[in-house]
Amino acid sequence: MCSHYVRLCLLLFFASAAMTCGKQFPSPMDPNIQKLTLTACDGLIRDQLLIPVAQACTGIHASTIESMGYPTLKYEAWKAAKDQNPGIKSAVDQVDSMMQQTSLSLSGIRLLSKDSELKRTQFAAELQLSDSGTNPRSPEKINIAGSAQLTEDGQVYVQVTLVE
Repeated sequence: MCSHYVRLCLLLFFASAAMTCGKQFPSPMDPNIQKLTLTACDGLIRDQLLIPVAQACTGIHASTIESMGYPTLKYEAWKAAKDQNPGIKSAVDQVDSMMQQTSLSLSGIRLLSKDSELKRTQFAAELQLSDSGTNPRSPEKINIAGSAQLTEDGQVYVQVTLVE
């Protein structure tokens, strides 16, 4: 009976150690980290698409668009101001339409470093943009760099940048 108890305690110890072991460093291979990374990439791509679309919809060059009373050239700022101006609404709608036809995925994920003190990993990957519309094309690949950090409250914070 005692040996069953010892075995059960050892099993629970190793199971809990295995569960907390993965929490020391957020892994870029983890599906949840990849989902957060893709969400961040979606925002970055929307910001990039907004610049030429906003210029076309307003007829104003990007370098002077803010001085003409428009919001900063960030997708979320334009989305918030969508009802203020037909040019803003048109630009946001076009970017949304473009992104609905685009599928994002990650490939070639590489772990670059781990920092045990900060509970942070740095990684690199290729962001693949595929056309999911009526005219599929071969995926465009963009290199990204990112970091995933475990916060003090157990949440994961992900930062991503597009690498030129």
